[in-house]
Amino acid sequence: MILQLEGLTVRFGGVEALAGVDLHVARGQALGLVGPNGCGKTTLFNAVSGVVRPAAGRVVFRGEDITAAPIHAIARHGIARTNQTVRLFPTMTVADNVARVDEPGTPGSFDHALEQTGLWARRHALAGDLSLAEQRRLEIARALARSPQVVLMDEPTSGLGPQDTDAMVRLLADTVLPNRSVILIEHKADVLVALCPMAVLLDQGRNVKICPPARLFETGA
Repeated sequence: MILQLEGLTVRFGGVEALAGVDLHVARGQALGLVGPNGCGKTTLFNAVSGVVRPAAGRVVFRGEDITAAPIHAIARHGIARTNQTVRLFPTMTVADNVARVDEPGTPGSFDHALEQTGLWARRHALAGDLSLAEQRRLEIARALARSPQVVLMDEPTSGLGPQDTDAMVRLLADTVLPNRSVILIEHKADVLVALCPMAVLLDQGRNVKICPPARLFETGA
């Protein structure tokens, strides 16, 4: 297993956002993460990426406990993420947005990330002038610039119409999923079915079921 969550618990005041979550992700696995709003999906991403500190439990990446590691160290270990709400530098160019996360010792990796995501021709445009679909691809390019082994993706098709959603699914299948492990939060059943053989259902901060995503949506999850 490349990523293991063991009894992961996150509290905000007296509220348990995550309550002892156990989750294992294999190398090269694409795993869906579904559940109602407020069930803890984004909190799980925040705990894995170092944005919030768990109250209990462990995050183990490639056999190493990274539970207390800072955000930048976790990113350098090889875990990247995208956000449901696009977080870019709108007054900077596309290329500069990606270059800000490029790691020393990997020359040309941000150029490759722009090529992979179809943004090379737009590299001199300001990020704020991009369409929403292009901005979502730019977030993916930023995530890929460090050549991560695990990518946490929070609703990459949110706000996109059917045509842009289909294009995003092709991009994820062709560019992000090969040779990487991915955890994908997504509310569109067809997207999860297309990309993830298995999905985990979270409810009230607990992982209550794992099965093919089509079965989760059939039961109204």
